[in-house]
Amino acid sequence: RLLKAKPSPELYLKAIDILNVRKKNVLAIEDSRVGIKSAIKAGIDVINIEDIDVIPIGIRKKCIFSSKYIKDIMNILSEERD
Repeated sequence: RLLKAKPSPELYLKAIDILNVRKKNVLAIEDSRVGIKSAIKAGIDVINIEDIDVIPIGIRKKCIFSSKYIKDIMNILSEERD
């Protein structure tokens, strides 16, 4: 059970613990500033899928990639696996 909502990192940290994975092997795909802040606070990489929530440039710069097109994000993920 989660006690805190985003931007608390609790959701990500709990998932990492339950799945028993390393943070370096986790990637968040977020469309909101609170989601991005949550992932960053949890210490994991974030990709921003641009949506109606306008993300301030200071927060967006902390993401490893940002695009409004899911196809771009899928291409990045495919390149990482190769």
